[in-house]
Amino acid sequence: GDIDDGSDPARIRDGASAWPLAVDPLGADLSTNTVIGVVVTNAVLDAGQCLVVAQGAHDGLARAVFPPHMRSDGDGFVAAATGEVEAPVDQVRMLAVVAVETAIRSTVGSLEG
Repeated sequence: GDIDDGSDPARIRDGASAWPLAVDPLGADLSTNTVIGVVVTNAVLDAGQCLVVAQGAHDGLARAVFPPHMRSDGDGFVAAATGEVEAPVDQVRMLAVVAVETAIRSTVGSLEG
């Protein structure tokens, strides 16, 4: 996917853009748009709570990239916890959402100059 500037859904709805693209206009293989990431926290979390945090990371991806989670992508996130600080899992999840979205946008922004 591409960084989501908010215009893609409206362009698709209005017929100004065809989706899904059969061929990338730059010639890239559309099955290679894979994002893999790790979220590590110092919170005390069990395996199920780490899954919740990893799901939050996917939400961050969806906030930054359009289209997210296509069948041809291999997007994946894992979460790990070092168990040093008590914290509500929902708070850790929301921090993961913001961290992943910010990381993607800032990295791509720095590459684009």
